[in-house]
Parts: sequence; C-alpha cells; structure tokens
Amino acid sequence: MDREIFEGRVRDSQNKIENFSDSTPIEEKFRTYIDLGRAQFSLGNFADAEKSYEKAVETGFKGPLLGNAWYELFTVRYNMKDYENARESIRKAIDLIPDNADYWRALVSLERDDFKASEQILQNLHIFAVEKSNHSPDVIALYANYLESKGDLAGALEQWKRTLAIAPNNVEAKEQIARLEQLIK
Repeated sequence: MDREIFEGRVRDSQNKIENFSDSTPIEEKFRTYIDLGRAQFSLGNFADAEKSYEKAVETGFKGPLLGNAWYELFTVRYNMKDYENARESIRKAIDLIPDNADYWRALVSLERDDFKASEQILQNLHIFAVEKSNHSPDVIALYANYLESKGDLAGALEQWKRTLAIAPNNVEAKEQIARLEQLIK
C-alpha cells in the first residue's frame, strides 16, 4: 500500500513538472522537485531521487528549505555510497544552516565512519562546528557527548556548562552536569 502512495506522488510530481512554464514560481518548482525526490527515495530509486534533488537546488530557490534540500541530497548520496558527493552536500547544508546539530552529526559520522578520520581531525571538526554554529547549544552538546565518548569527562562537563550558560533552561544540560559531576568525584 505504501508503495502505491509513493508511486502516486511520483506521478503527481511528474505531471506538475510537465506543466511548468516560465511563469511557474521558483518556489513551486523547488517544492515539486523535492516532493518528487522524497517519493523516489521512499521507493528506493536513489539515482532518480538524486537527480530530482539536484534539480531542486538548481532552481535558484533561496529560502530556508534550501539547506534541508542539500541535507536530503546528502542522504541520497550517502545511501548510494557516493561519500565524496555526500560530503559536499552536507557541507552545503551546513553553510546554509550552521546551527543544525543533525547536519553536524551527519558530517562527523561520515568523516569518522566512511573517511576514517583521525581523532585529531574529529576533535577539530567538533571545535569548528561549535564556532561555525555561533555556539549553538545543540552543537555544543554534540561536542560534549563526543568528549565524553573519548573519556574526557572534565572536557564534557565544561561543554555542558557552556551550553547551560547560553541556554539557562536547558534541562538536558542540567542533568548532564549533575551526572558528570558525580562521575568525576
């Protein structure tokens, strides 16, 4: 049943695309290509989805959804095991929305798992992420979790405290600080 739904979405999107004209708004073209790419991806048609996402980002659309389109293109390319182009796509998503921790998490995972980045490169990438994200609490939390996974409890605690200083109502930061302080004692 789900397959039929996605096949219907592919047909609907393709019909809209066939009827595009010079007067079709760029945002409508962008959204239609995104819808097509999502349906194709859901059907496992990664090569077609990649082409649809590429057309979406080539429309000239400049809204906030452009970063999401690059992220979805990253996801397709990653599933195709095209890691070089996946890296390029996630970097473009980050350039557009630098405070999105999910984008940074995807880049870190790609670098760690598929490019076998050294610990020093991963450490530097986390530090760069914090800076580029303008000290986004979610990105700092990502760095804190990384530090803890490497056994640097004091460093993780420091990052959680930075998060709390920026976002005083952050419940997760409060809980992590209390937990880490207990572990460090």
